[in-house]
Amino acid sequence: MSFVALTILAAGFVGAIFNAGWSIAFCFVLFPLQQLLWSSVDLFFAIRTLPNYLVATAVAMGLVQRMVKSTSDFACALNPVSIGSMTLYVWSAITLLWTPSFQSGSEIVIQGIPYVLLFLIAMPLAADTIAVISDFRRGILWLGTITLFAIILSPAFSFWSGRLVFQFSTEARTNPLAIGELGGLLFLAALLGPPSMKSRYYLLPKVIAAAVGLVAMLQSGSRGQVIGAVSIGLLTLPLARPNQNILRTIGYLFIGILILGLIPMVAQWSVDAQALDRWNSGDLAGASEGRLSNILDALSGWVRSPIYWVPGMGANAFTSVSTAASEGWIHNLTAELLVEYGIIGLGLFATLVILTFMDIRWLFDRVKEDPEYRASLALLSAVLTFELFLAQKQANLWGDIGIFGIMCIIARIRRKTERLMSTT
Repeated sequence: MSFVALTILAAGFVGAIFNAGWSIAFCFVLFPLQQLLWSSVDLFFAIRTLPNYLVATAVAMGLVQRMVKSTSDFACALNPVSIGSMTLYVWSAITLLWTPSFQSGSEIVIQGIPYVLLFLIAMPLAADTIAVISDFRRGILWLGTITLFAIILSPAFSFWSGRLVFQFSTEARTNPLAIGELGGLLFLAALLGPPSMKSRYYLLPKVIAAAVGLVAMLQSGSRGQVIGAVSIGLLTLPLARPNQNILRTIGYLFIGILILGLIPMVAQWSVDAQALDRWNSGDLAGASEGRLSNILDALSGWVRSPIYWVPGMGANAFTSVSTAASEGWIHNLTAELLVEYGIIGLGLFATLVILTFMDIRWLFDRVKEDPEYRASLALLSAVLTFELFLAQKQANLWGDIGIFGIMCIIARIRRKTERLMSTT
């Protein structure tokens, strides 16, 4: 398995240098690939941050290569969305001055800074046209499929509490949600490919990619990833395809019914009994109640302190005001922004989301007649919606940086497209 892991790393590294879309895909494959490398190559197990440095190096080399070729390659990188995103993260760091959880809050901020540089600054610089997203789709299909397939087959990974993980020790293990998240992205990329003649030659790889993505989501025990990827993918499918007649609409419905029908069948043979139990109504209700309890705990602390309504209670304040401090954070980005970063933080985030979907609408009006570009924009919109959905159940602001990176990519593509149209 070490040969496979190193081959994926090498392919992604070279692809990221010479292809902007692959550099974005390499960023999104990072965390599952990191787990695969840890489990199969002793060097990466010993130096666990090495995959991060290699991915960042490849992306940086790609940026330098494109900068040398074109001095205008980074045009439109500064825009309201990118400035607003950086402002939100700067504001989060400033709130360390008054947070009651300075130690844990500062650890989260410090650990997150390298990922801000990668996902919020470097990754958006790689994308300036819709064509780059087509390359991203191909990159995520190939790199993601092989990475997840290798993880699924790897003897180093096993089920723990119904989740596919690599055990460092009896107490430490990898994060299965990263595997499920990449599975969701893979499923979306396979489902929302363009309906061109050329894509027929990729039908089998796309079917394999969708199947591998679905199995990875199920084996990781990521219920939200399965629900989010399948529902968002099916809802976005009409956006990816021009709906010209009733037969096409019937076809979409058939695809939806087929996928929904296949999920229980795939689950039966791909996961163990404990993983299946995670889907029973009691377990689902318990997980939902736990998340809701976190939100209510945090909100009650915020409401009782009017002085913090505008600036927020500070980074990771949840661990000081909640009875569920062991959870680490709220596990709901919207609630976290309001409670910890105040009306300022939530207002900034809401503004960024509105601006981004306005940019998507603007771009869609201009590319809807082009099947390739239309499908690429639909995929980018679906990926953003999927990440926003996941942010309401896991991670935190400093663990959801990819959301803002995608927003910045969309904003830059819109403004670069607008500039090109004004000069022609």
